[in-house]
Amino acid sequence: MKIERIHIDRFAGLTDFDLSLSEGLNIIEGRNESGKSTVAAFIKFLFYGLSGQKTGNELSERERMLPFDSAYAGGNAVLACEDGHYILERRLSVSSSGIRESVRDEVILMNSDTGERLDVGRDVGQFFFGVGSKTFCDTAFFRQLYDTAPDRGELTEAIGNILFSGEEGTDSKKAMKRLEELRTALRHKKGAGGELAELEETQTRLAAELREAEEANRAIIALEGEISDRTAKLEMLESRRKAAQSRAEAGRIAHTLCLRKEKNEYDARAEEAREKLLRLTPDGSLPELEDIMEARRTTASLPILREASKKAFLDREAIAQELRNTPDYSELTEAAADCGGADLLRDRAGSFLRHRRRRLALGLAFLLSGILLLLTGFLNGNLTIPLPGAVFFAAGGAFLLLGILFLVLSAKSRKQACQILDLFGHGCSYDVFSEKISDYKRDHERLCALTEKLHTAEDACDQASLALSAAEKEAQELLRRLSGDPDEELCDALKAAADRAERRRAEATELSAAYRSAKQHADSLAPQLGQEKEETLLKRLSELGIKDAEKIRVSDAEKEVNLYATQAGIQEKEIHAREIALAAQRAKVKDPVEIAGKLAEAQETYAKKTRQYAACMKAIEAMETASQNLRGGVAPYLSDGACRRLSAVTGGKYAGLRVDGDLSAVCVSAGGIRSLEYLSAGTRDLAYVSLRLALIDLLYKKEKPPLIFDESLAHQDAERTEKALTLLAKEGETGAQSLLFTCRGVEAHCAEQANLGHRVLLFGKEGSGQS
Repeated sequence: MKIERIHIDRFAGLTDFDLSLSEGLNIIEGRNESGKSTVAAFIKFLFYGLSGQKTGNELSERERMLPFDSAYAGGNAVLACEDGHYILERRLSVSSSGIRESVRDEVILMNSDTGERLDVGRDVGQFFFGVGSKTFCDTAFFRQLYDTAPDRGELTEAIGNILFSGEEGTDSKKAMKRLEELRTALRHKKGAGGELAELEETQTRLAAELREAEEANRAIIALEGEISDRTAKLEMLESRRKAAQSRAEAGRIAHTLCLRKEKNEYDARAEEAREKLLRLTPDGSLPELEDIMEARRTTASLPILREASKKAFLDREAIAQELRNTPDYSELTEAAADCGGADLLRDRAGSFLRHRRRRLALGLAFLLSGILLLLTGFLNGNLTIPLPGAVFFAAGGAFLLLGILFLVLSAKSRKQACQILDLFGHGCSYDVFSEKISDYKRDHERLCALTEKLHTAEDACDQASLALSAAEKEAQELLRRLSGDPDEELCDALKAAADRAERRRAEATELSAAYRSAKQHADSLAPQLGQEKEETLLKRLSELGIKDAEKIRVSDAEKEVNLYATQAGIQEKEIHAREIALAAQRAKVKDPVEIAGKLAEAQETYAKKTRQYAACMKAIEAMETASQNLRGGVAPYLSDGACRRLSAVTGGKYAGLRVDGDLSAVCVSAGGIRSLEYLSAGTRDLAYVSLRLALIDLLYKKEKPPLIFDESLAHQDAERTEKALTLLAKEGETGAQSLLFTCRGVEAHCAEQANLGHRVLLFGKEGSGQS
């Protein structure tokens, strides 16, 4: 739980006092007698009220805390819990008449998130924390400058209430059962029934009737006084609500004026961007992005196309030159074409040479044979041949003619062969001719390939020239569309034009974006500006008379308006309830003498039954003594939590704190084990603070209580004060709020030096908390 705000109507020496608190560590610093202890006691009063019991001749808590000049004490607080926010208000009024004293203690608890009023009785601390007033004072309430040791008796009972949910021995159960049956007959569990409860109820009823009879006039006077006080309180709340409304309205007006100023600035930015855009594009158009991209591509491709065209031309010229350097075979080509090819021409030459050789051989053979036959015919007379000489002459002449014919044919074949062989030079042999034919075939194939390459190169050259021409034509057109310089070299001019166009588009895009952004901001602010004129708003702001209205947080002011409105509503309801109660009180008429007689008779019977009940309780206490060892199971947990904290605040000097089942503690240090009574007052205070914090972890199962320290670090030096504040800051990280009341400046200085997350509140001259 965190206390966000405290308001004291009247309590001890404080009147109309306000104090705002934060989460974690709060240091409330003020001089002696300024009311710090009163604020600490007021927080306890809100949760548990004021006890009227006296110890000896000392004043009761109620007598010490009531204002000197009034019988009324009260105030309220805003609480932040895990399940929501609450407004807690408590009013205590005391009136006396005759020998009796009338005490009216009223508690109002409202969930501010839902507006629901909760009926929790007078013990609000039990509702929030699950512990009673005594346990709260022995754990979370650290008193002023005296031994902070907790009351071990009630705390061990509280711890026992937690531990006794476990199994007990069978014999113990039987004995406790018989005692419980007797005790229950006299008083049921939790006092809800039994003879004593019935007698108490009777006494309470009779006492109430007697009080009602005796206090009829006093109650009427008290109610009238409360109605008057609450009416004044209501008027004060209404006045504060109106003041808060004025601040909220001033904050809204200032916010609206700031928004209008901001909108005007955005409108001016939009207009400036629009004018620059118009100057940049007077005709309303920009170079097309496609043209810019095409110009980039053309600029990059033109050198490539030019180089390709040049290379195609050089390749074509190289092939043509190679063709010009090829040997001339025109005659051979014609001859080969007539024969059907170079190989057939070579075969024909070979055939002619073979025919020549055969015909020459045959001609020579026939000539020799004819000559021989003619000689034989001339010599026939001298020879003994049976044939006549004419036969030999006829045969020899025939052979001579055949020989001449074949020789003529051989000469013709040689002539035909020479005509072919002479294509490669006069006197060329057939072997040379064959080699020349092979060279011709090779050169002819190369000539055909070069001719084909030449055609291809010419086509490539034409295509490269056409592509270059088309690219240059397109570049000229792009240069015209992009407003480039036609006198510059084409690539450079086109690149420069593309750069300029791209810069124009980028600048136009930036201006357009700036215009749209400013226009969008201005349009988004327009619905928040309202319809009122600025002169009217300034006049209203002047009439409200609120200074620094632009610094006002409207949400905080509206929350304050709602808070005062809620509290005013509560006051109205309470005034109405008291008016009804006043009417009811005026209608009561009873005989106090008859009621007093019945009350005395009931008290006598109750005293007899009480003695019987006390005897039963002694037997039960004897049984419970045997179960005290159960509490020893809590000792290690308490020892661990207290030890960890004591080691932190003493810098490790006292690294151990041992706690037994009855909350008796000893301190462990390098020098041995010592009882806390042997330590200094400051160290003993820190040990008991550590023990209390460990007890809070154990006992508070609902909300963590605010930790209240009233001058609890007065015995500590600066070093241990800083360590103790560091421990409280770490406790704040787990959800514990600490309120440290002090008259020294040491705590605030130590917290500042340690850079702890804390808030320092100073008590002003008027008694109000100031940060």
